[in-house]
Amino acid sequence: MMPKAVHMTETLLHTLVDGCRQTLPLEACGILLGASQETMIAVSDILFIPNAAADPAYTFAFEPSAWIEAVYAAQKSRQKVVGFFHSHPAGPPLPSDRDLRGWDGFGCHLIVSLQPSAETLAYEQNDEGTWTPIRLCIR
Repeated sequence: MMPKAVHMTETLLHTLVDGCRQTLPLEACGILLGASQETMIAVSDILFIPNAAADPAYTFAFEPSAWIEAVYAAQKSRQKVVGFFHSHPAGPPLPSDRDLRGWDGFGCHLIVSLQPSAETLAYEQNDEGTWTPIRLCIR
């Protein structure tokens, strides 16, 4: 089996990074919508969800009613949640200890670093519960 990869358009990646910049100095978060197969996740849309974490400059938590609304909107438009994203306003796009504890491994997870310049990395969770980098293919 080929390694898994996340595919998205350059336009969608710019929308993601720009949206994350708009929340500075706080972490942005949300869901990835699209299609998923064994070897590929194709992201076709993103939905930002307000960050309701107690310390949103250093961690994220979906605002509960917005999370429910986003999932309902995805289902209504016949889109599938294929993963999640969040930003690191002042750090690298590497999973923090909080990130490692807070993700259940569903789909993929993108981390958008905004410092010193924008960089986005994709991850999936392996059988041991740790995050494994996967390819992010921009088309």
